[in-house]
Amino acid sequence: MIDARQLRHTVTAIAGRASLMSAPQRRAGAAADAILATIVFTDIVDSTAHAAALGDERWTRVLAEHDAILRRELALAGGDEVKTTGDGFLVVFDSPGRAIRWAARVRDAVRPLGLELRSGIHTGECRRIHGDLAGIAVHLGARIVGLARPGEVLVSSTVKELVLGSALRFRDRGSHLLKGLEDPWRVYAFTEATQQPAGAANAQRCPLRRNHSDSTRHETTRVPTPSMRNTCSELM
Repeated sequence: MIDARQLRHTVTAIAGRASLMSAPQRRAGAAADAILATIVFTDIVDSTAHAAALGDERWTRVLAEHDAILRRELALAGGDEVKTTGDGFLVVFDSPGRAIRWAARVRDAVRPLGLELRSGIHTGECRRIHGDLAGIAVHLGARIVGLARPGEVLVSSTVKELVLGSALRFRDRGSHLLKGLEDPWRVYAFTEATQQPAGAANAQRCPLRRNHSDSTRHETTRVPTPSMRNTCSELM
């Protein structure tokens, strides 16, 4: 007869050894997790000229105020700071709509400092590596901000398609060959967020409960979960 206590002891020991053996592998995998994210690059227009005109001490103060504004608005918008880029930020969002609105808000918020921002936004798969982001999507975001004019929030065609049906409006800025990428990419400048009728906005933002009596629809009922509602509402 098998001793139950001995069996439990053996299983626990084997599980413990397996956990210890797989821990380095889990850490290695976590160091380069692939994520789908909306990437935002911001850039202060003519930062070198500002620094020369203001002098080191005043420019350092202005830059500190700029950083504080971006971080405060980022916390309110639910984004994550990846790093600063000297005169700009690299941040990520799980919602392209929130990313666009954040970029527009911080652009307006730093104007009283005498600064003009430009932003580039793209959504794609990237990898987290020791606190930084890597991947083609990151490079594409960096190239897009390089195309942006002063005060512009410039987005890739991917981002524009993801917010289709929202109140966000764009102006076509044409197709561009981006350094390091073979095919041209179409980019769009964010122009405004229009007001929608409440009923239309709700219909677009969240999956609807299907009507069982409607024979033209599928018979299953899909009820949005709280997380789905949050995601739907934030996307817009």
